[in-house]
Amino acid sequence: MAADAASVASKEGAAVLSKSESLLCSFFFVVAGLQSLLAWCMTLNLGPYMTNNFFEGEDYGNTLLAMFQVGCMLVQIALLKFRNAPPKRWYFYVAGGVNIVTFIIYTPLVAYLPTRGAIACIHLVCFFLGIGSGLLQGGGFPYSCSLPSNFAGFMSAGQGTAALLAFIWNTFFAFVCFDLDTAEGLEKMAWSSYVFCAALAVVYFALFAYLQTKPWARAPFEPKAPLEDVAAKSDRAMDGVQVAKSDREGQYELDQFAMARTAQTSMTESPDGAGAAKAPQVLDEESGEVADDTSKMRPAREYMMDALPHLLNICITFFISLNNFPKIGPISWNYNQQPANHFLVIFGVYALGEMIGRFLPDCTRLSSKYFSWTMIPPRFVLYFTFSRAIFYVPYFLGYKLHDTTVLNDFWWYCIVTLLFGITHGWLTTLGFIYSLTSVRDCERGVTGPLSVLFLSVGVLAGLYLAIAY
Repeated sequence: MAADAASVASKEGAAVLSKSESLLCSFFFVVAGLQSLLAWCMTLNLGPYMTNNFFEGEDYGNTLLAMFQVGCMLVQIALLKFRNAPPKRWYFYVAGGVNIVTFIIYTPLVAYLPTRGAIACIHLVCFFLGIGSGLLQGGGFPYSCSLPSNFAGFMSAGQGTAALLAFIWNTFFAFVCFDLDTAEGLEKMAWSSYVFCAALAVVYFALFAYLQTKPWARAPFEPKAPLEDVAAKSDRAMDGVQVAKSDREGQYELDQFAMARTAQTSMTESPDGAGAAKAPQVLDEESGEVADDTSKMRPAREYMMDALPHLLNICITFFISLNNFPKIGPISWNYNQQPANHFLVIFGVYALGEMIGRFLPDCTRLSSKYFSWTMIPPRFVLYFTFSRAIFYVPYFLGYKLHDTTVLNDFWWYCIVTLLFGITHGWLTTLGFIYSLTSVRDCERGVTGPLSVLFLSVGVLAGLYLAIAY
């Protein structure tokens, strides 16, 4: 079932969102996407400085990432146990609460404890950041597709914005306010960054609480509602069957042959040729045809066949991205020119490209005539995903060649990085959207957590295989 949420909602007679309600939802899911990754992006940006000032020069970047991903993956595995259930409200409240507490205690734990205690605590903090992110992603993406309009693209765009916002925030304060090469300056920078994250978490809480005052926003958390709709449809259909049955009985009294033809329409052939009565089925009110009961989960084999190409898209996209960036480029590239803070600039260019890519699918809301191309048809997405392997060429050439015009120029690296970021954000967003809209509503409780699990596998595989370079 690949119809978008808006058309499904209209067909089922669900609420149609006004412009203000649609704007509210869009803003909420952008903030939720920010919440899921912003603190982690802040941690990545400050990590090298913490290594020098707080951790005696020891680099814990890979182990911190591993703790974050472990927390995220454990949440997805736990959510898969509730695969038959819709998203839960408490996912969002617990995620927000975990984030606020973690943001507030982060700086004191790292700055004021002895070195070994600080190292242990920052690993624990990253684990809880992973739990908060896992709840927001595992619950947020299915919820975003369960509303009268599909808002999965906005949540993905919020995640892309997180990297760019962290880059802008840290760059501004690093150049204008604080000296990150000193422990005192780094401590003040950490306080400002994580207090900002905590304030954004409060905004997220307020938006979600207000959203829950709307009946259409509460509906996905109430599993009985869709079942009652199906039951009502079934009752109406059975009423129609009873009327049709009475008509057929009258017809039988008038014409035995007509009765035989009518009986054929209400019986099916069994394997031995005998007629067998059909089980009562739900009829579509508009067409009068028998409709699938989409409130029931199909066998795992069936819905996984629909979602698997898009889950692979997410995994392969993150593998290619993290296998190249940042280990091969920009860190290992050879440069003909090295402008001031060139690493920081290239990280910012990648973040900008990723944000643009994540917003591309939602451009169809502005004009489907001019931006329909941004929604690549589902059957072609995986081909585009594999085609990103072409980026290995400029990345490895920059890594292997020295003093080569164009291929080792800083401006060339910026162009390659921008395109790399755009394609990453674009295909990631399409993967999240299609992994949820390609299955039934009740099956999104499986494909939502699975999409985050596939993401984590791609991240870890890409990063750790890049160590060999």
